[in-house]
Amino acid sequence: MKKMIFILILWTLATINLDAAYRNRPDFYKALKPYGEWIMLGHNINVWRPAFVHKDWKPYMIGRWKWTSIGWYWVSYEPFGEIVFHYGRWEYHPRYGWIWFPDDEWGPAWVEWRYDDDYIGWAPMPYTSQFRLDIGLRISFKWITIPDYWCFVHYKHFYSRNIRDYLIHERHKRDIFYRPHFKKRHFDPPRKYYIDKRTKDYDLRENNKRRESKSENRHYRKDAGRGNGDFDRNYGDNSRRNRDGKIIRRR
Repeated sequence: MKKMIFILILWTLATINLDAAYRNRPDFYKALKPYGEWIMLGHNINVWRPAFVHKDWKPYMIGRWKWTSIGWYWVSYEPFGEIVFHYGRWEYHPRYGWIWFPDDEWGPAWVEWRYDDDYIGWAPMPYTSQFRLDIGLRISFKWITIPDYWCFVHYKHFYSRNIRDYLIHERHKRDIFYRPHFKKRHFDPPRKYYIDKRTKDYDLRENNKRRESKSENRHYRKDAGRGNGDFDRNYGDNSRRNRDGKIIRRR
């Protein structure tokens, strides 16, 4: 009897939690209607696509990344971003462009990653992707992705408040996408310390390049002042160097 009462209590609590979750679920249709249109695809699949966006627009493009206790969170600057970048999935449709598939599961950002020592990139995950506590983000079948779906930046710009201003241009993305280290896809995002280390390494390389460039310029200016026909500073105005670099004293 006690066991039956305990099971009944658990069932009641679960029902209350499910009801509360359902009541708190965003009204996707009503909230997104002012910013785009709902489209009925085959097999009664209702999807949404944004309106008034640039032809080169793609998901996770206008905003910034923020590190949280649950990973990289996408802070969107678009009015529909709180819904479509944290619920549901995206896919590119040959007729409609980028379309969004609704889903009730929340996430900080539904993207996959690619990165090497110089660049980091992200792209929307398809509607077939799932999240499991034991294995993390996974896709149920082989997902073919192309460079046009991706956003790439240098590590030094990853923390930029408006990352769109620093995205690698479309005509250069293909070269980055097919770099050897970029062929590996990551469904689990890179940790913050990894980004920080790559940013620090990049700054160190740039500083070394600047120091080397300044050093070369100083040597060049010094050598240029000792060319043919110039007076040698060590011997005063009455001497100069010949073509072999030997000092010729003037009489």
